[in-house]
Amino acid sequence: MISNHVPNQIKENIILAQSGSIEARNEVLKFIFPLIKKACTDRDLQQNTILRINKFLHSFDVEKGNFVHWCFVIMKNQRYKSLQDQQRHKEKENCFSNYPVEFQPLFYDLNKTTQKEFEFNTIDINKAIHEIIEGLKPKQQEIFKLWAFEGLTHLEISSILNIHEGTSKSQLMRAKETIKKQLRKKYKYNHEQN
Repeated sequence: MISNHVPNQIKENIILAQSGSIEARNEVLKFIFPLIKKACTDRDLQQNTILRINKFLHSFDVEKGNFVHWCFVIMKNQRYKSLQDQQRHKEKENCFSNYPVEFQPLFYDLNKTTQKEFEFNTIDINKAIHEIIEGLKPKQQEIFKLWAFEGLTHLEISSILNIHEGTSKSQLMRAKETIKKQLRKKYKYNHEQN
């Protein structure tokens, strides 16, 4: 059990730190770090919590609040933020996983955007891909959809469409090249505009 008791010397150091004393700030951080370390084994979370405590120490009211509790609230919020960031990153990674592997490198730059830009680009790029697919020649479109969205092999596609397996392969290759070319052109154009 971690004690919420804050020695008077630490309270005085908090007040001095808020007045600009670096030595007092260091003493406060030396006091709280072992408590944070004991409560949490995640080193990134420990570090981020200490950084936030250091950044916002000036806003803590010694007369009204419990310093240890305040620090643990910061740690809890940092953990929550970390989980949200992990979830957003996972959503970005999985967003384009329905598309064939060949198209995935085209999306890597989108993972380096802010959440708002990413949501805009996700909608934009999904719309662009569907428009490009719908604009393919009918046979290429049919083969591409059977391959990409139904997961059929060239042998299965050739038997369904009553064509040679080589025709399925060549039409698919042309369809993928058209999609890549038009997507790169559109994405480069949009990227340069921003």
